[in-house]
This record gives sequence, C-alpha cells and structure tokens, in this order.
Amino acid sequence: MKIIIVVIILLSLFVAPSFNPGQLPSTNTGMESKKTDMKDFTARVTVPKKLKTGKAFAVKAELLVNTEQKMTMMSRENVFVFLIKDRNGKQINSFGVHDAGKVRTLSGKETISEVYHYKIKEPGVYMISAVAEFKINKDGSIKDYKMEADPQTVEVTE
Repeated sequence: MKIIIVVIILLSLFVAPSFNPGQLPSTNTGMESKKTDMKDFTARVTVPKKLKTGKAFAVKAELLVNTEQKMTMMSRENVFVFLIKDRNGKQINSFGVHDAGKVRTLSGKETISEVYHYKIKEPGVYMISAVAEFKINKDGSIKDYKMEADPQTVEVTE
C-alpha cells in the first residue's frame, strides 16, 4: 500500500507542470482569438413555408465559413442542434445529441450543411431555427462559438 502511495506522489511530481512562485499564473485561458470573429461565420436555416400536419419535412442548416484563414474546428458529431417552437415559444421537438467529437480542418470559404427531418402533428404557426456549437483552434488559440440562425416561420395546416 505504501509503495502505491509513493508511486502516485512521484508521478504527480514528474507529470505536474512546474510552477515558479515568483511568476504569477497566466490569465490567458486560451479561449480568445484576436483574428477569428463572429463575422467569420454565418449560420442559416432553410425550411418550407407551408406544411401539412403529419407530413415529414426537411430542415437544412448551413454554417458558412466567411474567411480564407486556415483553422481547425472541433464540435460534436453534428454542429447543429435544431429547435422547433410553437407560437407560445415552447419547444416541441426533442433532439438527440451525440457527444462523439469531430475535428475538421477548414482551409478557406466552406459550407457545412446538415439536414434534420421532422413531422409536426398539430396545425399552427411554428418557428424553426438551428444553433451551431463549436470551437475554433487557430494558431494554438481556441475560441468557443454558439450561434443561432435567424428563426424561420412555417405554417402547418391540416
């Protein structure tokens, strides 16, 4: 038992980063980037304007990369989470999120597209949007992004 404790202590000494008491810890968390900006990306969603109840339809979300800079994108398997809300603002869909990570190398103006299929059971007016969540690593600096596409209105009739 004592040997295990000694091994753990030794490992922590060799593996832990060194800290110089005369030097203050850096306040840079690596979450900021001076050159990557929200204007570097645009999220948009496309939906039909009119639907019939119970009929499957497709929602297409796109993330446009508006810069020529090379960078690495890290996200879940899907970049977008899709939201369908009734006229009262209540979300009516549930959307499964897979936490498996995906890394993409972006080398210029690109478009990342995803499609979501759904059926609305009740007539009414609904707002449909998509939220993109991802991280960008550019030159060793990482920044979190969460951007929602402008919601689109769809009318569902019987």
